[in-house]
Amino acid sequence: MPKSMDDNKKLLAYDIHVLQKCPMPRELQDYINNTIRKPRQGSTSPYGKKTVKVAASIRSESEDTHIHKLTPVLMEGLQGELLGGVPCVDYCLKPNLEKKFLPQTLRPSVVELHKPSTQPQHDVCYGYIVRESARKAGVQMAFDEEAEDKLDFEPLTGHLHLPFLTMQWKCPTGAENSYDARLQGGCDGATIVNHLFELYERAGASPTLLQTCHLSIVTDGEQLQFHIHWRESERTKSGEEVLVHHMETVGRGAYSLSDEVDMEEARKPTVPVLDSLPSNTISSRGASRVPNAGARQRQRDMVLIGFLSSTTASS
Repeated sequence: MPKSMDDNKKLLAYDIHVLQKCPMPRELQDYINNTIRKPRQGSTSPYGKKTVKVAASIRSESEDTHIHKLTPVLMEGLQGELLGGVPCVDYCLKPNLEKKFLPQTLRPSVVELHKPSTQPQHDVCYGYIVRESARKAGVQMAFDEEAEDKLDFEPLTGHLHLPFLTMQWKCPTGAENSYDARLQGGCDGATIVNHLFELYERAGASPTLLQTCHLSIVTDGEQLQFHIHWRESERTKSGEEVLVHHMETVGRGAYSLSDEVDMEEARKPTVPVLDSLPSNTISSRGASRVPNAGARQRQRDMVLIGFLSSTTASS
């Protein structure tokens, strides 16, 4: 059964703007140009050909089949240490995110007319492995005990920490399409951004757009798109200050799952994520030991861990 979703009118009422062609802040545009879309070095990988073959073989299958068979190919390397991927990372399917981090409204009429937002839930969510999972699997923990305690105080989900890449899936044979997936992704991405703001603010810090933005993927089994999510404080025409959540496309429009060149090109946004993930245990006392930590992930997560280690869970 398809999960329930909010329509675009309701999202706008809650100040969630999905592909409204909002001008992107310079800080985020520079990140996209200099990191996400930066040309890759080296020879072409077999990634594109493999992706096209798998996508073609399951085109008439269900959404769940697409998620289970195509996600590991699309996100190769992010499956975690136990499955041969990078250390400290984990992923889960269809995790429920904590509703308290959903965008809220100060207008009672919005709640009365549209009702509260639906349960935020990504189809696939990548983040840092929680200590319980790491211990059971016998792999490296992502954080030390002190940081884990503070992350557990107000978790976004109990399945992993600090989601850095998420996916919303549809399939060619389903009743819903990529438009529906974008609406779901807009609400879910805003929830993740709000959680990051909450962590920083609870630590007494003023986070930047770069530290709190989120990357997501939407696909209908035939094409995929990358998006970036962020939050800004804006004033309405009446002078009221509101928190507006944005979701806009990264790079060009859609990448065809039937085109090998497209799939090689689509791999680019995931490479900075892979490059920036730690290849050693992250410790609040030893963040400098993490080699090859890339720009955004290092800046966001290392700084955040430092905040977590210097503040108490009750603050």
